[in-house]
Amino acid sequence: IIQHETGRHPDDVYADCPNTAPLSETDVAVPIADCRVDGCDIPIALASGAWFSPDATPTVRWRRRRLRAEYYARDRVQNSQGDTKACNLPSTTVTALHADWYVCGDRERITRLLVDVTHIGGKRGGGLGLVHGWEIEPTALEWWFAGPGGRLMRTLPYCGNLPPLSDLREGTLRVPYWHPRSRCLCAVPVQRLGEPI
Repeated sequence: IIQHETGRHPDDVYADCPNTAPLSETDVAVPIADCRVDGCDIPIALASGAWFSPDATPTVRWRRRRLRAEYYARDRVQNSQGDTKACNLPSTTVTALHADWYVCGDRERITRLLVDVTHIGGKRGGGLGLVHGWEIEPTALEWWFAGPGGRLMRTLPYCGNLPPLSDLREGTLRVPYWHPRSRCLCAVPVQRLGEPI
């Protein structure tokens, strides 16, 4: 998103912006609308979390951990020695036919951005989280906040009462998600695998 919107690599965009800089100095325009809620001075993106289809199942994928000599400050790495061994590492994943997000924003710009999103998830660098395609469908409901029956669909700042089917965790509310000033105590919705929205 950052590279698409700014024309520069993320490392270049944030090169002169330390973690201690104010959140306003780290802002990158994204095609998602923001709103404010009582008790929180950070604008919140109008986007839900990802919700897996009811067929979702927990799986384990294996990713290769290979060695690089520069990581060990040696001329040569002995592959048979302890922590320098090359190995396969298990990664907990979820396999699903689809995942749903609900977003309020510029549809044309979001569509252009999604073309470049081929993997999602924490281990996408290991080849996991493959996306086969994207579909965008309009909806009149404000799903970014609550789904059927008022169910929480996105991370919101914790205001003293925890909605049902959610956990209390540290979370972030908007881009840039890495910035410490965007982190706060949040009510995070939890979906059990196989549970429909």
